[in-house]
Amino acid sequence: MTTQDTLLQTFNHVAFPPKLPGKSDTQSKEVERDLICRLLDATRILKRTSHHDLLPAWIMIENSLKTCLIINENEICNKEALQNTFRSLDPDHPLIIRVREQNTGLLIHQPHENKQEIIVEAFETSPSAEQTLAAQGALQWDFPGTAVSLSCEDFQNPNFQGCLASFLEKASVESLGEFAAKTRKAGIEILEDRNTANPALITQFLMTLLETNGKRVNLPVLRKRVKDDACWDKSRLPWRRSPLWLALRVCIQRLLYLRLGSEEGQIHYKYFICLLLSNLLDDCVGKLSSEKCHFLKVKLCRRLAKLATQKHSDYTSRAAYDHAFRSVSACCENAIQNATTAIENEWGLWKKDF
Repeated sequence: MTTQDTLLQTFNHVAFPPKLPGKSDTQSKEVERDLICRLLDATRILKRTSHHDLLPAWIMIENSLKTCLIINENEICNKEALQNTFRSLDPDHPLIIRVREQNTGLLIHQPHENKQEIIVEAFETSPSAEQTLAAQGALQWDFPGTAVSLSCEDFQNPNFQGCLASFLEKASVESLGEFAAKTRKAGIEILEDRNTANPALITQFLMTLLETNGKRVNLPVLRKRVKDDACWDKSRLPWRRSPLWLALRVCIQRLLYLRLGSEEGQIHYKYFICLLLSNLLDDCVGKLSSEKCHFLKVKLCRRLAKLATQKHSDYTSRAAYDHAFRSVSACCENAIQNATTAIENEWGLWKKDF
């Protein structure tokens, strides 16, 4: 069960309210597990409520999230778990990997239309503090940063899988000075652990090594608005938005694009996030402040209203919008109504006491 502290920290990463903490999370492991579990819960609901044609896509997402929980246990890449999942990789079991110390996410998948190759996508998971603080709004990032195609024969080589798993495990726990963030004090360059690492060890070094056994590929790009902040308030480490949260959203959106096509994949991804927000809102009512519940309710309502507007302006995709909305509408409406009732009741009690 999610504790109130974990719920609050999860709320901050998902909802991204105007008022954020001034220090890093105290329960980062629990929060990361909670984020994955919430995505899994939303996926399982959509397996029940979506059109049967979409069931394979949601099963694929569910499989990838289950594996992600195992691979990234305790915030590191587990070598044994990686090797096991490498052996079972197929079009319905893609891998989402976060290499924590290298500020990198990996999506490894086998295309449904070409089962003779394996695609490895790599991307940065957290902007530097300088980028974040200098941005006037959201950053515009393209995903993946780089991608390599390998033959199934090469990827399934046990020696290759063992070396790759070992490399990723070490890279997830060891911070290398060459790629770590640095600052200068008294004219001396020192490591700066309050900033994000350069992802080049994975996005350049590892991907170049993989390219020697395969080839670099240019995949359809996903452009995403990345919101983050660096908040200090008398603390050693600042609050930063969860890199895992970005990695998970990017990978899910990429997988839906690849399975359903860019237009339909985008529609179902957006309603998927609405469902996740509605479930989070249900959990927040009675546990977090009315101010936070109201903020999350408004965020959900705005997303649904924006999607309704897009539906009316996009005649060719109207059926996809209708199917996606029907699959989440009951959960969203119930969450909004429950939150509204709770907020109004609290307001009524406050007026009586005033």
